[in-house]
Amino acid sequence: MNKWGAVTMVGLLLGGVGITAVNPQQATAAKTITTQAALNSAIKKGTDLKPSATILSQPASFYTRYKSSLTKNFNMSKKITTFHNHKTYVYVKSPSLKTYTTKAMATWNKVLGRKVFVAGTASKHDLVVTTKNAGTAWDGMNNGKTLTINSNRLNDANYLKNLGNSAKTRSLTTQYKNSLSKYSKLTNNKARVAYYSTVVKNYNALLAAKKSAAPTKTNYWSAIMVHELGHSLGLNHTPYLTDIMYAEKSNNGLTSAVNGKYAWSSAKDPKSTRLMKPAVSSRDVSRAKLGMKLGFW
Repeated sequence: MNKWGAVTMVGLLLGGVGITAVNPQQATAAKTITTQAALNSAIKKGTDLKPSATILSQPASFYTRYKSSLTKNFNMSKKITTFHNHKTYVYVKSPSLKTYTTKAMATWNKVLGRKVFVAGTASKHDLVVTTKNAGTAWDGMNNGKTLTINSNRLNDANYLKNLGNSAKTRSLTTQYKNSLSKYSKLTNNKARVAYYSTVVKNYNALLAAKKSAAPTKTNYWSAIMVHELGHSLGLNHTPYLTDIMYAEKSNNGLTSAVNGKYAWSSAKDPKSTRLMKPAVSSRDVSRAKLGMKLGFW
């Protein structure tokens, strides 16, 4: 008996019938989806924004025929970076980004089971990684040919201190804002003086929680790099804090309420802690695999 609990001897006759070992995980082939209605049903039954195994196991013609629907329903983007047989060469022009880029490339390569992102050179590359002072506009930006990290935030020693994003920090933020609002509405000076200590207490609690939840510099900027490389794989944003492709609002960056599955202005998993290290969720991986099927990489 093997680990599947099936007879391994091929051709063993039992009552004239040949018995062959069967792996139960391979027993059922993916059902072919041949209509838009069937695709809609498969999407509805599946996890939000996560292509199912069935959707990822269709013939090549399926992805051509339903490209528009798949792109919209799984918040995909389009081909923005040049790939050669599912491989792209990344040149890190700014030395300060070498560690973060290397970690990010390794993260995607591991979960996709192949070398998708390969180290390039100044003379041989498809994507250049560099820095630019963008003030407070954004952390990273990827237009398909150049992946840019905001040097202003990268070099700001205080920037990460306020990035702690967990259920606790969000709860304390609400608590602090509510106390501040209440304080501003008090008209009696004695009452204001008495309540001020509550505002200070809530503020200090929030700062402590944010400091505790704040990511390390290496983890955070490596995560930003994983996110930006995700765009090269054809991924738009999602409203899930546990996805590396998370964005606070649906109109941030590449995603828009028009092109995506739906609009959002807050996280769909508000009790979760935001992913701020070089890692990806199963939803990120499934969408990246769909990106390959759609010809984005």
